[in-house]
Amino acid sequence: MSTLTAYRPTDSLMTSLARAGWGDLTGREMQGVRSTLRALVDLLPHRTGQGEATATQIADAAGLSERWVRRCLHLLEDAGLIRWDRGGVAYGKPQPSAFRIVKTALVAMIHGARPVLEALRARRAEQTAHRLRGLTFLKSRGRRNRRSVHAELSASPHPQGGESPPRQGRGGERITEEQARINAEGIALVRAALREARNQA
Repeated sequence: MSTLTAYRPTDSLMTSLARAGWGDLTGREMQGVRSTLRALVDLLPHRTGQGEATATQIADAAGLSERWVRRCLHLLEDAGLIRWDRGGVAYGKPQPSAFRIVKTALVAMIHGARPVLEALRARRAEQTAHRLRGLTFLKSRGRRNRRSVHAELSASPHPQGGESPPRQGRGGERITEEQARINAEGIALVRAALREARNQA
């Protein structure tokens, strides 16, 4: 793996920043800023990170309104992540602005973001493990009755119009309605916890 320095192309630095959790640009409220920065990186030469662009071009690439992009550009400039030499109007036509991505600032943000992300992931893993430890299964003879649970979820509760017959587990043991319900709830909780763990990983 190559060393992370400001000599790397801007698109590579953006990938590293995303993998590091975005640092100070994380969170829902910074979504527009992230989109604007990524759009600007895409529009400018990756090797130098500098060139010309209009607010309209950036807005189109970011999928945001031009007004919102201008606000996000101001925030990026204040954060020291970009240099922005405003364009103007010449001969009745708008002139593009000159931008430069400050790669040293991106590198510093990546280095600062990595330990924060690691701590966040460790906390999430511990929270997930704690939830899983708190879940209990009703087991019969040491085996989970998944097959009987699936039958309960899909079958009619009163076949032939009469009373439900006692259910059987894999070993042939009789399972009550209450036991099957507890099994189904336990499996549903574990599946939900595992989905959340995968989404947060």
